[in-house]
Amino acid sequence: MKRILLILTVSVLPYLGFSQVGINTNSPNASSALDVTATDKGVLLPQIDLQSVDDASTITSPAASLLIWNTGATWGNAAYYYNSGTAVSPNWSKFQTSDDVSSFTEGDIKQGMQASDHNGWVILDGRAINTLTATQQTAATGLGFAGNLPDATDKVLMSRSGGALGNTGGNNSATLVQANLPNVNFIGVTSTAGAHSHDMTFRMWNTSAFNHNHNLNNGEFSERIGADDNATLNYSDNVKTTDTEPVHSHNVLVPSGGTGAAIDITPSYLQINTFIYLGE
Repeated sequence: MKRILLILTVSVLPYLGFSQVGINTNSPNASSALDVTATDKGVLLPQIDLQSVDDASTITSPAASLLIWNTGATWGNAAYYYNSGTAVSPNWSKFQTSDDVSSFTEGDIKQGMQASDHNGWVILDGRAINTLTATQQTAATGLGFAGNLPDATDKVLMSRSGGALGNTGGNNSATLVQANLPNVNFIGVTSTAGAHSHDMTFRMWNTSAFNHNHNLNNGEFSERIGADDNATLNYSDNVKTTDTEPVHSHNVLVPSGGTGAAIDITPSYLQINTFIYLGE
């Protein structure tokens, strides 16, 4: 063992003078402090179980930018993490690429064409929280959800306006009532039965003794027949038609022709799914 250490020391020392270390190469790249060369092997970083995003005890005074593999046994996903904080106040951030679909924090929302959950993204379909993974249940509870996830089916996203996050509301249709109608007069035409006139009967009175007529005045007989007890009283009815002068009105029924069906106010749309990031 001592011989091996000695050989390693000797092999490394030449490169230390140049502040460079080459492994499996005698010519480390000039831009690197450490050049590991291999065609069939990789570099294995320490595998550590971080306790939280601000874990400062598992690794004592972790340097800023310190890179490790977080096993994810206690917190977070199994992935490369680096300290984006300081040695005193660490902040362990997941190492991500620009196209990493899981490069988000719990509670982020996206919409996409994916048909199912993927890479920590969960469809907001109203499912019971206890059907999720343990990590997702913890994240959902931390976001304030209880019992079920919100159901985004047939809904658009609305910025919070005072209500609780995750609340749903609104309708895709509306029904008008009379107060919603415009303030206009409906004009209708009566049927042919509406064309008509009014008949009035004028009763003509006469006597054989005096041989002249006495007219009925407002329904009252206004003149005495005379003193002849033998005079006979006769009358006849004459029907006259009124002119248009007597003022009157007719109620005209103007049907709306409607059935009270609700109005569909759903705009033109593209069918997609809405996801929330809860981790894996």
